[in-house]
Amino acid sequence: MTNNRTRTTDEVFQQIRNFVDGLCRVDRHARDNQFVTNVQLAERNLNRMKDIISTENFENLFEKLTTLNEEIAIGAEITVETTQTETQTEASSEVPNRLMKQRNGRRGNDRYDIDKDHLEHLIKLGCTVAGIAKDGLLGAKIHPNTLHKFIRANGMVPIRARYTNMTDEELTQYIKNINAQYPNSGINEVRSMLKNLKPSIIVQRDRVAKLLAHIDPHGVSRRWAQVIPRRVYSVATPNSLWHIDTNHKLIRWNFVLDGCIDGYSRLVVLLQLHTNNLASSMLSDFLTATNCYGIPSRVRADKGGEFTHIRKLMDEVNGQGRGSFIAGKSVHNVRIERLWRDVYTKVLEKFHDLFYAMEERRVLDINNHVHLACLHYVFGKRIQQCLNFWKLAHNDHPVRLEKNKSPKQLWHNASMLYSNKENTAMTNLFRRDPSEYEPIFERFRNIYTLPEPDSIKIVLPRFSLPLSDEQLGRLSASINVLRESNYDGIDIYVEVMKFVHENVTM
Repeated sequence: MTNNRTRTTDEVFQQIRNFVDGLCRVDRHARDNQFVTNVQLAERNLNRMKDIISTENFENLFEKLTTLNEEIAIGAEITVETTQTETQTEASSEVPNRLMKQRNGRRGNDRYDIDKDHLEHLIKLGCTVAGIAKDGLLGAKIHPNTLHKFIRANGMVPIRARYTNMTDEELTQYIKNINAQYPNSGINEVRSMLKNLKPSIIVQRDRVAKLLAHIDPHGVSRRWAQVIPRRVYSVATPNSLWHIDTNHKLIRWNFVLDGCIDGYSRLVVLLQLHTNNLASSMLSDFLTATNCYGIPSRVRADKGGEFTHIRKLMDEVNGQGRGSFIAGKSVHNVRIERLWRDVYTKVLEKFHDLFYAMEERRVLDINNHVHLACLHYVFGKRIQQCLNFWKLAHNDHPVRLEKNKSPKQLWHNASMLYSNKENTAMTNLFRRDPSEYEPIFERFRNIYTLPEPDSIKIVLPRFSLPLSDEQLGRLSASINVLRESNYDGIDIYVEVMKFVHENVTM
């Protein structure tokens, strides 16, 4: 479906001009490293628009950027932010030297006792050989050449040989499909999505950047013109603080999205769609996330009633009076609010526009319970499939401000680095006896015995298909709601509607 909100060339140019004008207004004494990066980014992306905008407009903006570059070159003072680097240096200094040297019967120096399986695991996480060596992820800081020699000597696949052999024409088709399915996704996200396909496609970043700029030049320009200034954010370790919230962008059609993200690493630990806003559903999702990633030290949420059970669980497991559950305004829930922006623009917006289009075509009537039940049956699964894949790609994409490490790498590597740290997050993850908290979890897992709080502001009605179990079985066997569709799933929705009408007397 063609997106009705696609911006025209004039609108894209106006956005670019506003971005460049904003750079020109920055005070010279406030021009830091991020400012220099933005100027370079603007210049590079402006060249991509050269054939789309008029020559006069191009030259006008290019002249402004040239002036900015000259001012930077002749002595504008740049304030270098070193806080993050110092933090990472301190973290590295805490790593115990677990990588031991051993004699192997050969002449020469002792060899490091490197765990081949652990090294392979780190490489599959996306860690570079240089990063593994310099960050001491194997237990000690070593020279990258030591790892390269180990890889060759032990028959492991060299890093460069892991790239997929594929022509630009073939790769273009894959990127086109991803761009259509997940619009507004940037270079690193597209590359991460390619990696998470089955079979996996691993290609160089430059190839993806070149082809994406050719396929979607307007999208590339929009993204760099909408760069969001990052706030300073700091927590001690992974699992120190999880941010949790519900998203109501599709509430008109009775869809609610539960989400949770680790504050330290930006790892998305939960992204689950529901057709209700129950506290029991949120609790069930949270328990699933803790099974995968451990029990966080603290959870931050707003004051919604849907978090009541999670608040009680956290207070019992980690203790009261220490902020195990922090309730406050959503403006302080920085990580999750940024996550919702990405989830909407890259996943939900397409379905939001699609459902409105279905209403306009009178295919969908939100006042008809059967229509909504059919919508939930078809698109609930399709949206969740998109969310699952986007979550994988997000957790695997490099974060620019974290030296291009992915959330998955940040969570895993920092957990190893801080494993001996005496705080609640690391104690829960590595040293706490499950017998201490398992009885509490077992009691909360029986969610059907927990009463729903009266403080939930939005209570959604439940809609189900008016079919018997035997009819539901035939429907599932005859219609695959996850199959590919040239009509964004509308044809599948119509098929389900037809089946219901044929099997039920309305």
